Amino acid sequence: MVTPGSTRHKKDGERLREGEELVKLLLNSTAEGIFGLDLKGNCIFCNRASLDLLGYEDEKELLGKSMHERIHHTRPDGSPFPIEECRVCRAFLDDQGFHVRDEIFWRPDGTSFNVEYRSFPMRKMGEVIGTVVTFLDTTELRRTEEDLKERNKFIETVLDNLPIGLAVFTFDERTLQYANKKYEEILGWPKEMLSDFRSRWEHIFPDPALRKELLGRFDAGWASGDLARMVWEFPITRASGERVEVLNADIPMFSNNLFIATFQDITVRKRAEDEVRRLNQELEARVVERTRELEFANRELEAFTYSVSHDIRAPLRAINGFSDALLEDYGDRLDEEGKRYLRFLQESSQEMSDLIDGLLKLSRSTRGELEREHVDLSSMAGGIVAQFRQSEPKRQVTVNIAPGMDLDADPRLLKVVMENLIGNAWKYTAKTKEASIEFYVVEQQEETIYAVRDNGAGFDMAYANKLFLPFHRLHKTGEFPGTGIGLATVQRIVHRHGGRIWAEAAVGEGATFFFTLEEKKNDDKPVDSTG
Repeated sequence: MVTPGSTRHKKDGERLREGEELVKLLLNSTAEGIFGLDLKGNCIFCNRASLDLLGYEDEKELLGKSMHERIHHTRPDGSPFPIEECRVCRAFLDDQGFHVRDEIFWRPDGTSFNVEYRSFPMRKMGEVIGTVVTFLDTTELRRTEEDLKERNKFIETVLDNLPIGLAVFTFDERTLQYANKKYEEILGWPKEMLSDFRSRWEHIFPDPALRKELLGRFDAGWASGDLARMVWEFPITRASGERVEVLNADIPMFSNNLFIATFQDITVRKRAEDEVRRLNQELEARVVERTRELEFANRELEAFTYSVSHDIRAPLRAINGFSDALLEDYGDRLDEEGKRYLRFLQESSQEMSDLIDGLLKLSRSTRGELEREHVDLSSMAGGIVAQFRQSEPKRQVTVNIAPGMDLDADPRLLKVVMENLIGNAWKYTAKTKEASIEFYVVEQQEETIYAVRDNGAGFDMAYANKLFLPFHRLHKTGEFPGTGIGLATVQRIVHRHGGRIWAEAAVGEGATFFFTLEEKKNDDKPVDSTG
């Protein structure tokens, strides 16, 4: 017969079993290992996760067994814990329990793993009956932390070895969050003394007026939002009292409420810049003085030129005139030897006159400002060749002039260049059969090169260094007339145009003169007449 009381006890037992099953289900559903110990350290319950983590298959391998022996746990240095010191087993001795972040548990197969566990007293009706332990395998976490620590150490090493100071500040308060070693080295103060904005500024900018000025500049740069305005150069004072120049650049990181500041010691650079400015000022002063001296020299040269042109020509004209009068009035009284002497006197005076003309041209080629304008070189060369043909109509010379050669240059001086180069080609082909002259242009490596080529007498390249020296000639006057002034004049004109001139030749195979001209329009100033 079933009584109401027995039915109630039966239902209570079922509810209790259901509750126990529910608790067991909950314990086995967590990833955290959980086990309980009696006062002797023997296991009285464990969940599925604790079995898996500790390397056991069945709870029978733990229940009733000494947990201290089953987990074989050691200190971080690998030495075993005596059971008397085992915080896992004896947490009941401390009402607060234990929280251990890093210990090592061993499995039966000899493998180990890092553990973080909490161990606290287990009570029943207010009486301590044992210990409850919850734990997690933190092996991967520790490995990750070690990797992160190594990476941070590497990054810190890199930052500390940068050639510039680097610091991170909060955006609002400008409080120092990080600084590398170079930051301290450049600013010359321990970073602890530069942690907050006010202290930092008072230390490195002891002058209140300078602080106020720089603060205005910094605030204006930040307010503009323009990164280019967040770069400043300013002087700082180190703890030693030394004053140095610093280049500072701020890089905002608005999303993190931070900004990065870099610092470079530019004291040496600033000193070098000051020295360059001083040298430039000295150089400008020297240029002014040299220009004054050059102007004086040019005035003297003009006076000399006037003297040469007028005072020396007059005696030469007298020599020529009286020589002509002697031949005309007294020629019948002179023998052939006397007449030959007079003709030699006339030729020498004419040669002297030509030499004076050459010197005057050389002088004019190095004085005065260049008057650049558009010049048709092809047309100019054609006109010069026409003049030579007119002066020597019996000569047969093949002349080829490339069309379309034009540039910006001083036409007066450039005509002197072309007259000399074409004149030399015309002169040194006088003894050549089927003489030919070419004037053409070559484009080479973004440079325009003009060339005058002939197939005349040529010259030995061993003496090419004397070509452009005044009064130096590579041929005797008896072979080809000349004063040795023409090519020196050409070189000076070419140089005044920012160009260069050179020649290639072989004896008996002709010569080619190459030259370049800078076509950029600018205000040219007189240069030293020494070229």
